[in-house]
Amino acid sequence: MQEQEDNQQEQEEEVGVKLTPRDVGLGIATFAAFGGYDLLANTGLGGFVLATAAGIVATYFGEELITATQKAVALLPRHKSAKRALPTSERRALPKLLTQSTQVLPEQEIDDYEEGENEDINDEEDTPGIFANDMRKALHLAENLQPDVDEWIGEGIVGFGIKGSGKTSTCARLAEEFGKFRVPMVIFDMEGDYVSLVRWLPMGMLATVGQVPTGQEILRDRLQVVFDLQSWNSDEEAALMMCEVIAQLKASASACSPEKRVPCLVFLDEAEYWLPQEQNVSYLTKETIKLLFERFHFLATRGRKRGLTPCLFTQRIAKINKNVIGQMGINILMRATLDNDITRYMEYVNEHVVNKEQIAAFQKGEAVVRLADGLQLVTRFYPRQSRHVSHTPHVDAVLERFEQQQRQPRAYQPMEDLTPNPARYEYSPSLMASRVASTMTSARPMASNGVHQPGTPLDAQSENVSLPFELRSKVSQVLDMDAQSANQNDIIKQVWNVEPDSRAGRAAKEELKMIRASIAEHARKTMRLEKSDC
Repeated sequence: MQEQEDNQQEQEEEVGVKLTPRDVGLGIATFAAFGGYDLLANTGLGGFVLATAAGIVATYFGEELITATQKAVALLPRHKSAKRALPTSERRALPKLLTQSTQVLPEQEIDDYEEGENEDINDEEDTPGIFANDMRKALHLAENLQPDVDEWIGEGIVGFGIKGSGKTSTCARLAEEFGKFRVPMVIFDMEGDYVSLVRWLPMGMLATVGQVPTGQEILRDRLQVVFDLQSWNSDEEAALMMCEVIAQLKASASACSPEKRVPCLVFLDEAEYWLPQEQNVSYLTKETIKLLFERFHFLATRGRKRGLTPCLFTQRIAKINKNVIGQMGINILMRATLDNDITRYMEYVNEHVVNKEQIAAFQKGEAVVRLADGLQLVTRFYPRQSRHVSHTPHVDAVLERFEQQQRQPRAYQPMEDLTPNPARYEYSPSLMASRVASTMTSARPMASNGVHQPGTPLDAQSENVSLPFELRSKVSQVLDMDAQSANQNDIIKQVWNVEPDSRAGRAAKEELKMIRASIAEHARKTMRLEKSDC
């Protein structure tokens, strides 16, 4: 055997190196290339010799040089280019695929994949945004945040942000985007911030203490209901109503077969008020707080199978019950300023994505969003499209009103006619009732230019006194009870039919102050008009 191999080797040496047509072609091409360069550069004989040498090298060693060059290029570090984030379904599939491939790929190759390709996917700095594959099913939440509706519909959502951070607007934007897919939802509205959604949502409906749809009706008719919690007489009654609605949703969804269940969102703003970490509050009984916690804890832990998804928003992460928010899949972390709140934020956020100073400096609508698979990004949410009715008053409104008053004509009287008469300014409930009740409930004659005509009565629609229409009907009742020397609590119970110590009672006290201020203003104006007629 050894002799045959030696003979074969000797034959190959005698024949020489066998050239293929590819080798000859490489040599000719190289010679032509160098020859062309020689003609252009006019290097003379030296260029011709160099072209000949290069052609010979390419003829005999061209293949080896090409292979070596390809290997060298493959070893060079690759530049990380910005990529669009993969859909959540594909990102979740990566660990599963790696696990299934453990028996096929060597362990070192799996580690290299996780440290290489997967790093590009989860590197937030290289990820410009999250977008749905089919933009017809996208939630248009921000310029770089337009996820697939199905990827968020089953995840619990919780948002945090102090006053002025855009928390309420973001919550309303979520409701608007989910609502355009006709997703049933209930929105427990404590401050009236979401009432305007009723006209915006395709199946919008306003629920008050006298008109409350059942959970079965909400799921069956695909209703999108805003519950005006201010219409209930007390926080206790409103809390029990929320518990009952959630229990009805649970029972109705459980009665349906899994394939017939529809998703339903349960929004709760100011969640720390209803689900506090410290449960020793005065406005709710311990039994009611416990029942509320059980209902929302069920939504967070077991509601997904039944299509029920909680969406909680509140101002401070440190004040809401940890056991409820700990089960949420999507976190929206907006501006926070207190150290303990920012420290809690950092338990959810990678400091390479955003740091504490940046969180404290967030502008309105800015937030860091943490998804269920751990992906994080900083974004700025689009503002809500429905009208935001509870704007914070600004000084511009005062200046504008002052300018309007300055433009109104004033009638100046002679000095002797302005001598005060003490009898005119004595406060008498019966006299006040006779002078004011009729003027505040009747229409005011106005000139074509909108200026009050002297000698005509003033009503609650005056430019200087603004009293809501629904309070005008209570003026006569308040005056009658003042004539009977009734105290404030008795007036609240009799006129507003609520308990003075309840949340509705506190609101009634503010309305009573408005009525008294209007009565006093009308009394002063009426007396000045009578004096001018003398």
